[in-house]
Amino acid sequence: MTPSPVTVRADESVAEAAGTTVRRHVDRLPVLDDEDRLVGIVTRHDLLKVFLSTDEALREEVIREVVENGL
Repeated sequence: MTPSPVTVRADESVAEAAGTTVRRHVDRLPVLDDEDRLVGIVTRHDLLKVFLSTDEALREEVIREVVENGL
C-alpha cells in the first residue's frame, strides 16, 4: 500500500511549501483546497523561482500569465 502523499494547503505561503519540500525530501507537492480537493501541483522549481526572481520580473509574469492568458 502506498503511504499518504505529502501535500500542501492552497493557503500556505511559498516559504511554508518550500520548507515542506526540504523537510520531507520531495520534489513536488499536490496542492489541496479547504475541502481536500486537488487544485494543483507545485514543484521545487516553481518555489525556487519565486526566491530567485526580482519583484518586477514576478509582476510581469503574473500579468502575462493571469491577465493576458486568463489563467
